[in-house]
Parts: sequence; structure tokens; C-alpha cells
Amino acid sequence: MSPCRRMLVLFVLSGLGLGATEALAQTNTATLLGFVQDPTGAVIVGAKVKATNVKTQVARETVTNASGAYEIPLLLPGEYTLLAEQTGFKRAERTGIGLEADQRVKVDFSLQVGEVTDSVTVNEAAPLVVTQSVDRGITIGSKQVENLPLNGRNFANLIALQPGVVVGGQVGGAVTFNGLQFEGSTINVDGTDAANPDWPTTTNFGRQNRMNILSQEFIQEFKSIQGVYSAEMGRASGGGINVITKSGTNEFHGSVFEFMRNDIFDARNFFAGSKTKLRLNQFGATASGPVIKDKLFFFGGWEGVRERRGRLISGIVPSQLLREQMVAANPAYRRLVDLLPLPTEPLAGEIYRGFHRRNDNFRDREDVFQGRLDFAPTSKDTFFARYTIFDAEAVSPDIMPTNGLTYPSQDRTFTFSWAHVISPQAINEVRVGANKQDLPRTYAAYVPGQIGTLNGFLNTSDLEILRANGGTWTILDNFSYNIGRHSLKTGFEVNRYHYGRANGQAPIYQMDNVEDILNSRPQSATINLILDPIMTRTETTRTGVFLQDDLRLRPNLTLNMGLRYEYYSPPKERNGNAINVVDSPYGPFRSRGDAIWNSDGNNFGPRFGLAWDIRGDAKNIVRLGGGIFYSDEPHRQVSVLALAVDKPLFITVEKNDFPALRYPVNVADFDPAQFGDQIPLSRNLENPNHRTTYSTQWSLDFQRELAPNLAFSVGYVGNRGLKLQQLLYLNQRTAPGPRPVPELGIIRWISNEGMSNYHSLQTALKKRYSSGFRFDAYYTWSKAIINGAGSQESINWVQDPNNIRGSRSRTTLSLAHVFSLNYGWDLAFDKWVAPGAGGAVKHVLGGWSVNGITSIRSGFPLDIASGRDNFGSGFPSGQRPDYIPGQDIRGGTDDYRTSTRHTYINRAAFAQPARGRYGNLGAYILTGPGSHVWDFSIFKNNRISETVNLQFRTEFFNLFNHTNFGGPNTNLNSGNFGNITGAAASREIQFGLKLLF
Repeated sequence: MSPCRRMLVLFVLSGLGLGATEALAQTNTATLLGFVQDPTGAVIVGAKVKATNVKTQVARETVTNASGAYEIPLLLPGEYTLLAEQTGFKRAERTGIGLEADQRVKVDFSLQVGEVTDSVTVNEAAPLVVTQSVDRGITIGSKQVENLPLNGRNFANLIALQPGVVVGGQVGGAVTFNGLQFEGSTINVDGTDAANPDWPTTTNFGRQNRMNILSQEFIQEFKSIQGVYSAEMGRASGGGINVITKSGTNEFHGSVFEFMRNDIFDARNFFAGSKTKLRLNQFGATASGPVIKDKLFFFGGWEGVRERRGRLISGIVPSQLLREQMVAANPAYRRLVDLLPLPTEPLAGEIYRGFHRRNDNFRDREDVFQGRLDFAPTSKDTFFARYTIFDAEAVSPDIMPTNGLTYPSQDRTFTFSWAHVISPQAINEVRVGANKQDLPRTYAAYVPGQIGTLNGFLNTSDLEILRANGGTWTILDNFSYNIGRHSLKTGFEVNRYHYGRANGQAPIYQMDNVEDILNSRPQSATINLILDPIMTRTETTRTGVFLQDDLRLRPNLTLNMGLRYEYYSPPKERNGNAINVVDSPYGPFRSRGDAIWNSDGNNFGPRFGLAWDIRGDAKNIVRLGGGIFYSDEPHRQVSVLALAVDKPLFITVEKNDFPALRYPVNVADFDPAQFGDQIPLSRNLENPNHRTTYSTQWSLDFQRELAPNLAFSVGYVGNRGLKLQQLLYLNQRTAPGPRPVPELGIIRWISNEGMSNYHSLQTALKKRYSSGFRFDAYYTWSKAIINGAGSQESINWVQDPNNIRGSRSRTTLSLAHVFSLNYGWDLAFDKWVAPGAGGAVKHVLGGWSVNGITSIRSGFPLDIASGRDNFGSGFPSGQRPDYIPGQDIRGGTDDYRTSTRHTYINRAAFAQPARGRYGNLGAYILTGPGSHVWDFSIFKNNRISETVNLQFRTEFFNLFNHTNFGGPNTNLNSGNFGNITGAAASREIQFGLKLLF
């Protein structure tokens, strides 16, 4: 699409609609809507409807239109009172209406004839079923965030409790929605971007810190948005998380708190010979209240973390015999073997390798600060501004005792919003956001161009230095207009994304066997040509406009129709330090400073949904919908492109190309200016005909209110991911023949030909808080299949780039069964006391409550790797072994949970293929161990006065100390193949004290 056509599309779409609600990227606010009728069912035109926030007394009002309909959007989450009145009728009032972010709550009025000074008041909570949209997102409220036992006090632990959502895998903190790639997710705070610029997760690059987004104490609620969401949400082909921060109220409130853990209260880890050290303290304070009553409110808070935690470190290391032979064969190995520890346990049948296991220590220091102001100077204008600072430093141990990883982090996020009521039917909101993160890391033993890492027969540690930073600037404007039965919405967003990365990496040598090591003869070496890392800074602008119409066809039938257009400008490197090819992996390079890839201007995303309240009583709801959703990709891969024409940041050199290849290499010898065309030069490239990743999603579900505070839902959710990022290694040698293009080496090619599909059954049973008890229970049965796609984490399971379908498999995060339960129960022991009992008895027995989370899931898929270059292509990644027919793939007759070596996979079921051939084993054919965890807490609230409460908390993580085994070693070339050597944390107990006022 030409620039002129693209601008025309943006202009037409932004001008077509007369409305938008809430936010474009993620919605911070809720909407109240409904009809006002007289006792005969006739509509009442011009009736005044007023919504008042109970805690701040900030009020918004409108009047019913010619259809008798009203709508009040842009209401902050909280409890509201809703009032309807018209001359000649009694005033009607609804109280106790709790609103959540991105919620559209329908409240109808039937006014009785009488004096307006008379009133009829009804306490009416919002319905548990969703009657106005097909979005399948789940809202987690402040009570759940504050009271549920969250390990590390990290609210992100609650995300995985929701149906269709998986958190973790090979990228810690990554959130996947309904089997789609995690790169298609958004992470927002107060409706503007707060994600890690490297990839959209709730953690930093090292996944070390606990509070990268926010402190648990700062959160009002958060919501996942997934399934078929409306056109107002963009930049997400999978789904999103939006966190709403707390605001002040008309009353002063605050807290002072500390939580602590000590290993003397904990159980020993299953694989540890003794307890690992743990000293964890989390502490802080919050305060909120009015600056000007009913108009200006503040919230402020700080939380700190100080942690010293023992970690079980394990891995395969060279035996004393191999160490001596390595140094004797090549003295240059001395620096490497001196960094490696000695084995602590032998490996059966091995003389050159042993298993090392030890306890070491991890250190973490974190501080997060936040301030927020809310201002409502008039009934037509509301403002808020929030600023959050996160500062941390983590130091992690390594298999090499002196190679600890130091990981400082600095995050800054900001959001400003102004909502203006133009008329009772028209409202506009402007929002501005900023997100800046600086995340360097250093391995202590790194020396530029020296020592190096061994892969294959031995897998030693990373040796590198990294400086990464980036973030976004966002501005958006939304306008909403309510006319007749239509809620029209339109808006635009401009999101400026920037990312910088400088990476220094010691050479990585592929040594397939002990002979390779002793001969100092690697099969290949990956070399960073730039000893002094050069920062590559990529930039792009992501623009979106949408038109949405939520049409109330009948009082019990709502049709959601929307169209969204998104354009992501091709990324450019600010200083011309990243260069891509013009048309193909083998073609010429672009000019310095050109865009990395060509533009894609065809990103139209229609959305459709239908919500049918079968009887019109908000008790039985059928919802169905479908749509197309787009997302951009983080630019982490762009940082390894060529720095100049035919001068890549990294090259991979094979011994067949360069017979003189030895350990160690002299990096300067491989500069293209020195070796000319003597060595086929490898390339790192992005497809210049890059296309935007998108998904088609569909759903059908039924919701039923079983009781006034109890609802059940069951539904089918499916999708297809298209144009997914795919990592391939092209121009591989056809052993023993030459490469297709002999003058070039291995080509690392990032393209967009990947595809996925997902089908699931998702159920939920929710009980709202009543009679002192609440719970949410979810179950998902699903399967996600992917066709050869990779990800930003360089996950690559395409064995043969000429047969991508041969690597079709389950995704790495495809979990067949997931069940979660979270609950809270106030124990009213004091009500059992006889009427004449003393106050002290009631005080001791009163104020108790329990909360818990139960998570049960099946195992993650496992991929069996050969760990060596059997094909002879020069690149072992993705190669798999042969399966031996008739052999049991699992560990045999012994139960891995009780066997001495905890053998999960049977080595005898596999063999290395003959040279020149790929293995016949499929990708991800095995499933790892499942997991079930019970986290539990018990509170005691002690009322010191009417407004002061001292709360004692005891929290148990993995209450029953169940051993949740980690995944086994899946590298057939490893001496520990098939064995499980680690497990998730054993039971830990945390004590907390909070003073609430």
C-alpha cells in the first residue's frame, strides 16, 4: 500500500465513527448502560441518570435518548450508586454496583408513577455473567491481589490462574493466550505500555526480579483481555494484561508492612543434601487520601526487597582425567578448566564427564516507588497522572563459581489521562504514556574475544556482556458517542517504539565428542567480530485507528461490530548500524540507513460478536464471536544484523570451510577485511518482505447464573496464528556435498511463514463474595500445534529447512489439562461465642480468614535433541536422533519419582543417526512431569480502633511439600540424558505483619 493510500485509510477510519470508549490499547474504565421505562414498558425520554463513585463522590450524569437508552462510559473501577429520575415518577436508586475495568454493565430502570421526591432504593450488584460483549478476559480484583498467597508478592502469579493462559516456559514471565505466541501479547499499566522492550513479559531480561511492573500494594485490579476482544484494543494478536493502579479517596488510608522468610521454617529441596539458605524481607508503606475533598486525591507507596537465597547449581563438567588431558593437549584450555568446578558425582559408564551439584547463593535488591494524582475539578473533566520507578540489582550464581551474573535494572513508566464530557452523549479521552527500561548484564568471567564456550560433548557457561535498553512513547485519543441503540466508538493511537542492544560474546565452539576437544578441533565456531560492542538502536512507529459499534438490537441482544486498521512502520537503525538484504538471503545488501524490511500496509482487522441474554434476566447468556488481530514483533533479532555490507555482528565458521579452525580462535583473523573471500561468510538476516503477524480467533460459550452470587460458564475457544516469526538456518551443507551457494556460509534467517492452531474447552465456576466466602475455579482442556515456527528466544526445532512440515509439533507451552482454584473465606468464629462472653474472647476468636490457590497441570512438551551435527550441515541446532522401534521412550520400569537417577527418558530408545542423515524422531513427542501446588494463607485481623487494624499473616507456599519435578535432560549427547536433576521449590513459609489505617 502506498503512503498516500495508507494516510487516506487512517484519515477515513478516524473520521468515520462518532465514538470510542475508554482506551485504545487497553481499557482502564467501565461503562454503565441500560434503558429507562415506565410501568407499561414505554421508554422515558430525557430521564436524568447519575452515577456516583461511593469512595470519592465524583459523579457523572447523562440523559436518556429517544430510545430511552443511557450510557455513562469512562468510570473508574470501584463501587457506584446509580440514580434515575424524571418528573412525574418516583426517583429510583441502585446501590452496591461494583465496576471492573473494561466492563459494560447493563442496569435497567422501570420508574414508578409518583413524586420525584419519593425514592425506591435497591441494592444491586453487577451481574456475574457478561451480557454486552464476547471478550473472555478475567478481572482480578484488589481483594484477591492483596489477600491471595502470592509467592514473592508478585501479582503476575495470578495471571496463570485464568483459563487459556500459560505463564513461563523457556522465557520466564512470558504470557501466552490460547496457545498463541507470547510476542503477540501486550502488558500495560493504566492503559499504556509497560512491557519489557525485549519481549512483552512481566519480568526483565534475566527473569530475576519480583516486582518489575508494580508492587502488589499499588494495584486496584488487573484484567486479561483475550478471545474475541473489541476493535478498540490493538497491538495484540494473542491477548493482553492491563493493570489498574490505586487512586486516593475522600478518606485517608495507609499501610506499613513487612513480610519475611527464613529457611529454618522451610522444607529441604528434594535434590538438595541440606536446606538451602533463605533470607527474604519485603517491606514498605502506602498512603492515600484527599488533597481537596471530592476533587483532588493522591496515592503514594514504596516497597523494597532484600533477598539472599541458596540455589542448587548442577550440570555436566569435565572429569579430572579430561581436565588434565585437555591442558596437556592444548595449554590454552587452562583458563577454561580453571573456571569449571570438579564433579561431585560420577556418571555411569563415563570417564571424561561427571555431574556437579552444589548449593550457592543468589542475591537480589529491589525498590519500587509510585505516585498517583486524580483530579476532578468539574463534573465534566477528570484527570489522573501516575509515575512509577523501579530500581534493582540481582546477582545469580553460575556453574562456574567465579562467573556470577550481575543484573541491574532500571524501569520508569508514566501515564497521564484527561477525560472530558462534551455533552451527555459525547465524551473524549486523551492519554499519554512513557515506558523506559535500562537492563544491562555482565558475566564476571567474560573477557572480550577470549576463553569461549563449549557446546556439544560439554556445555559450559555463557561468557558475555550485554547492554539493552528501550521503551515506548504513546499518545492516544478516544471519542465516544451514544445515539439511539448504538454505542459508537472511534479512536487512534501512535506508539513510538525504540530498542537498543550491544552484545559482547566470547566465541562458542561446537565440540561433538571428546576427540574434538582433545584435538582442539571444533566442528564450528560462532564468533562475535566486534570486541568493543556497538549499540544498535532500532526505532519504529506503530499506528492504529478503529471504529466500533455496540448495537443493542433488543434489550436482551447486543451485536458488537468493529474494524481496526494498524500500521507498523518498517524499523530503522538510528545510526545505520544494522543492514539487511534487498530481496532474498542470497541477494545484495540495502544501503546503510535503509529500513530493515519493506512495509506491510494491509493490516485490516474486522471483529464481530453477539451476546444473547436468552430470557432478558441476565441469567442465561450465549456469546459467539470472531475476528482478526495483528501484532508487531520486538526488535531483538535486528541487533545481530550486519554492521556494514557483508560484515555481520556474528559469524559461524565451520571446519570444512576453514580447515585451520582451532581452539582458541583469534577473532581478528576472521575480520572480513583480513580473510577476504577465503571463508564463506555467514549472515544474520530478516526477511525483507516481512509481513505482520496476525491471528484469526473465534469462540462460542454459554454462561449461566446458578444463584445470585454463583455463575458457571463453558465454551469452545479456537484460533489460528499466521505469519508467525520463524527461525531457519539456510544454505546448510548437503553432506558431504557443498552448500547451495558455496560463496556464503550458514544464513540465520528470520521470516514469517510460521503457522499455528489451537482448540480448547474452557470452563469457569465463580462465586462472588457473600456470606464471608468467595472462589474462582477454572479448567482448560486444550492442544496447540505449530508448524515450524520459532520465537524471539531463538527456540528452533526446525530440523530440516527444506521440510518444515516435518517439524510440525505441539508448541512448547501446550498444556493438555490445567485446573486452578483460588478462594477466600472469613472465619466468623466470634459468632459462635455465647452472648454473655467477654470482649477478650470475641477478640481472640474474631478476625480470622483463610485464602488459597491450587494449581494443577499436566506436563510441558519435551523435544529430544541429538546434541551434535549428524547431518553434517555445520549447524546442530534442531537436529533430532533416531527412534529405536519397540523401545519404551519413558524411563522403563522404575518410577522416576523414586529411582536413584530419576530417569524419565529411556536412552536405549534413541540412537544417533548415521553421518549425512537427519533423525527420524518427531519434534516434541514427549510430555514432561506434571505439577500441582497448594498455596495457603491464614490471617488474623486485630482491630486496635475503628480505623486501625493490625494484621498478622502466615503464608504457606507448596503447603503439602509435594515434589514438582523439573524437566529431564533432553540432549542425547549429554552424559545425563533422560535424568531429572532439579525440582521446583519445596514448602516455604512466610510471615507478614501489616498495619492498616
